[in-house]
Amino acid sequence: PSSGNKAERFGTASVAVLVRHKPGRAYISPDHPIAQEGAGVVLTCSAKPPGWPVPQYRWFREIETGDIKSSVL
Repeated sequence: PSSGNKAERFGTASVAVLVRHKPGRAYISPDHPIAQEGAGVVLTCSAKPPGWPVPQYRWFREIETGDIKSSVL
């Protein structure tokens, strides 16, 4: 059973599509950092392409025995 009324609808819409992909090769800058004992140093870890979602990096310090110290820097 129908009342005989027809309705037509037209429109447009936009959709964002985010594609997951792994990051490319990671690198640290500056390439050849020089630090002095007791002074601060800034190192940046990045990847090209960065990947999606954007990766997170953690820094670790190796102590003289070759073991990796458990604290994250």
